[in-house]
Amino acid sequence: FSLREEPSQLLAGLAGRGCLAPCRHSTRRLPAPQAVRATLSAVAAEQQRRAIHTLAGLLPPEALDIPDPVIALLVPRPPSARPNAEVFAGRTAPVFDPLEAAATAADMAVRALLQPERAGRMVDFHRRDPSLPGFEEVLKALVGQTFPSSGAGPDKPRQAELRHTSRAVVVRGLIPLSADPNASSGVRARVDAQLESLRKRLHAAG
Repeated sequence: FSLREEPSQLLAGLAGRGCLAPCRHSTRRLPAPQAVRATLSAVAAEQQRRAIHTLAGLLPPEALDIPDPVIALLVPRPPSARPNAEVFAGRTAPVFDPLEAAATAADMAVRALLQPERAGRMVDFHRRDPSLPGFEEVLKALVGQTFPSSGAGPDKPRQAELRHTSRAVVVRGLIPLSADPNASSGVRARVDAQLESLRKRLHAAG
């Protein structure tokens, strides 16, 4: 998929097809002769939700928009310069590509929130302790930040293309997860439901 494809195009054909819960290790000393046993515990619900909303908060246009004075400082690299990991693979060479930089930043946040094993832990931990955030909260945060309700009003022209970019990144992250064999059936089912809901919403909006 291209990051610049319309989300509605990426979602086409999905009809009818059918994050964070980090763990921390703790140890406790058991009576001899038993060895120290490692146990797992979920990070506090408030801390998880703060992390979810912090990452999802990187997706709105105002968070991805690089100010013009900063862009002006990013001059073209010399032709002889070798590529490295800190250089964005833009599509506006030789000048810096702000939209591709925004797509890269959004992709980093989305990948962290949609990591299959984390998503699976969220499903299971929420099942055992409803006070912890479920994976649905991750999906709601991602969609809420990139596909706000119509009452929010249209974006200004400067932000509109950034909104399009972050939407494409989110949809591009959800579609592979819905078919990822490393994701649990519960995760895939929730992603499928979210994609179907989004497809219907975009179709209704025309």
